[in-house]
Amino acid sequence: MFVALRRLGAALAGRTREAPSVSPYSASVARRGVAPRDGPYSWLSPVRASGMVHVLPWAAVGRLPIGMVGLALLLFIQQRTGDYADAGLAVGVFGAANSVGAVVQGRLMDRHGVVGVTWCCGTVHGLAVFGVVAAGAADGGLAVVLVPAALAGLTFPQISTAMRTLWGTLLPDEHARRRAYAFESVVVEGLVLVGPTLVSLVAGLESVGWALVVTALLCLAGTQGFALSARTLLSVQADQASTAGLLGAFGAFGVHVLAMASFFSTGMCLGVLQIAVPGAVGGRDAAASAGYLLTAFGVGSVIGGAVYGVGRWRSSPPSRLMRLQVLLAVLVLPMAAVRGPALLTGALLVAGCLFAPVLVTVAVLLDDVAPAGTANEAYTVAITANVLGAATGNALGGLLLGSVHSTAPLFLCAAGAPVLGAVVTAAGARALNRPPTLECPSRP
Repeated sequence: MFVALRRLGAALAGRTREAPSVSPYSASVARRGVAPRDGPYSWLSPVRASGMVHVLPWAAVGRLPIGMVGLALLLFIQQRTGDYADAGLAVGVFGAANSVGAVVQGRLMDRHGVVGVTWCCGTVHGLAVFGVVAAGAADGGLAVVLVPAALAGLTFPQISTAMRTLWGTLLPDEHARRRAYAFESVVVEGLVLVGPTLVSLVAGLESVGWALVVTALLCLAGTQGFALSARTLLSVQADQASTAGLLGAFGAFGVHVLAMASFFSTGMCLGVLQIAVPGAVGGRDAAASAGYLLTAFGVGSVIGGAVYGVGRWRSSPPSRLMRLQVLLAVLVLPMAAVRGPALLTGALLVAGCLFAPVLVTVAVLLDDVAPAGTANEAYTVAITANVLGAATGNALGGLLLGSVHSTAPLFLCAAGAPVLGAVVTAAGARALNRPPTLECPSRP
């Protein structure tokens, strides 16, 4: 299978020419004579200069299911079985398989290229989602549905990881990469906000089953288009052997530091907030109202990512990450004393502005600390830690809310999580303060 992946990646990536000596971004800068100037839209300059314009639409289509598949799967299983416990189990199996699959796909991308792995996983994922719909329609029972659900989670295509590899390969300059990663965070946040709305729209017009079908079609179309457009964008980069041995990205202490920082700063903080906000709203419409309030947090993250990508920051990425983590805690802390949906919405909007910058800074640091040839795996490790942190925050928030029947301790806990992340970052600062590698992150 690995040999087939390598050959497929080679065919899709057009491995018939040597790697270009300079990236499209560097060539664009050379033609202009100067780097793109700063300005209100300068965070888009790497998009134009790198030639990623043709890849981005397909990557967006392929990532729309990020905000769709979990909700669609939950509603579909609940509709078929009439039990939210069964639906929750199915979504849990999907999420657990996705956490494992993300790390596995990251290592496969490092070994065999992102194009072939993304194409294969996207195809299998789409077919597995069709299998979930077929099993549910045939009333095959929960056990029968869980098998394709697990396969769908395991093969959910890590397009964001693949995009990060392309950005890192095309943009050797740290400032340009930070702009590109900020742009990525804005895109992903936007897709996460749009996804549930699209599920509700399709389910209202047709059925929940059709909503799952749409997620599969979007994934199939997006991954196929991504593979073809990435092939035309890049001639093949030189192979880069991993220097980390059998452990891969897990062998680098800096990757562990950033994974734990993500676990606390973004994962656990958001996980606790997802429980605290509905508890603070209360009433019969708490779920719907909390959804709108948490959307404000996402909007704030979009704004923060856009602003962060524009600026030129003099501080080093490790010290900047610690400051962002502490500032995030400071902005979350007042929520413990806020009363009323309007004030809470404003507090969430402001605090959300620090969320994307933390994620972007972690991504930039991963380029520096990941061993050569393990950039994809390192990124998926950080993302998986973020997901596990959110799950831990959900569980901790539920236990606290059930014990004290007050949301103030939950908001205090949410504010404390980024502080723990800052402590982890400070403790591992020596591993993070290393010169950036000049090697490309991995092979496309």
